[in-house]
Amino acid sequence: MELLLVLKAMADESRLKILKTLLQQDCCVMALSQKLGISEAAVSQHLKVLKEANLVSGERKGYFMHYSINRETLHQLACEIISLASLESCSCNHEKAENATHDLEKCGVHNEQQRCRYKKEDRKPKGDAQHDGNS
Repeated sequence: MELLLVLKAMADESRLKILKTLLQQDCCVMALSQKLGISEAAVSQHLKVLKEANLVSGERKGYFMHYSINRETLHQLACEIISLASLESCSCNHEKAENATHDLEKCGVHNEQQRCRYKKEDRKPKGDAQHDGNS
């Protein structure tokens, strides 16, 4: 997953509305257009950006292409955000900085690897009872 590509794709209000709609049910361009009150051409352009970020995929059903959320990408994004939120700052010793560079090995932030709290099997955060799929 390319983090910046995903974040940029989600940064548009219309694309975020498309994602929220597709989280509830798969839709075709016409249905999304009607639900969101924007043109089918605009929906198609937004879907193109979302597909490039691997946030949605399409499946042909008869004459229409139905779009659905790629939840794996959303889970990966959630892991990235949790990892960022888990980082702790460390203070540099400015007195030593005159004589030597910052000692990264002694800084817990630089040598600690963050792990996602989501289990691959059930996609629930470990130890987080409020994420039970009913929210």
